[in-house]
Amino acid sequence: MKREDFESGYAKRSGTTVEWLQKHGREARPCDCGWEECEGWQMAHVGDGEKISQGTIGRRERNGV
Repeated sequence: MKREDFESGYAKRSGTTVEWLQKHGREARPCDCGWEECEGWQMAHVGDGEKISQGTIGRRERNGV
């Protein structure tokens, strides 16, 4: 999946636009979380090392974190 495709899908699922996400400091970064449903990307806050993608949230829930 291309970065642009992930960003547009993420924006649509979030009820916003790619432009809004970028304006508010979000960016797509490659993800290798290992979650079988991961699309290979995560949305993160610019300058932040924390993953905020659904894949990371889902993995934490599955692991009881």
